[in-house]
Amino acid sequence: MPAPQGPTQTNLAHAMGLAMQNAVNQQNQSAILSQAATTQCVMSMLSLDSAAIALGAVRK
Repeated sequence: MPAPQGPTQTNLAHAMGLAMQNAVNQQNQSAILSQAATTQCVMSMLSLDSAAIALGAVRK
């Protein structure tokens, strides 16, 4: 059986290209979300540390 030719092959190649682009985009979005979550956690820890220092200064 011969391989598909013409529009069918073109459509399949286009669909595969779009699927690959979507996969790469999803990976990028996941990396951005992970970095944002990490940054938010670090900022939260730093602000808690600052609040504890400030509270210690007030109690003295």
